[in-house]
Amino acid sequence: MLPSIAEWDDIPGFEVDSSRYPIAVIRYPTAPVEVSAIDRYREVLEELARYGRFVVIADLRNAHPQTAKVRLAFFKMLSEFDYGPASELSGEAIVVNTALLRGVVTAYRWFVRQPYPSRVFSDLDSALAWAQEYISSSPANLQSR
Repeated sequence: MLPSIAEWDDIPGFEVDSSRYPIAVIRYPTAPVEVSAIDRYREVLEELARYGRFVVIADLRNAHPQTAKVRLAFFKMLSEFDYGPASELSGEAIVVNTALLRGVVTAYRWFVRQPYPSRVFSDLDSALAWAQEYISSSPANLQSR
C-alpha cells in the first residue's frame, strides 16, 4: 500500500498527490526551495517506484523560478533518473500555462531523453485524461521491466 500523502509533506515546496496511483500528480514549488528539496523529491520518486510502474503528472503551473544552483541540481537529478532505481517511471505529462514554461520544458526534453512517453498539456484535466488513457490502452505500460 502507498504511504499517505501526509508522509510526503516534507518535500519543501512540492505537493504530491498519489490518490490516483499509478498516476502521481506532483505540483512544483510556488516559492524558492533549497537543493535539499531536490534530493527529497528524488527519494519520493524512488518510493513511488517501489510499488511498481507509475505515471507522473508534473504540474508546473504557477511554479516559481528557482536559483541556478537548484535548477542545476534538478536537471542533474532528472538526467540520472532514468538510469537509477526509479526506472519504474512509465510515462510523464507536464502541465504548463505560459509560453516561457513551455520553452523551458522543450529545452529540458532536448537534453533529457526519456525512455517513456512524455506529453505537454496546458491544463491538468487534459493531462489526467491522457495518463488514464495511456494506462488503460495498454496495461503492459505498467508492467515491470
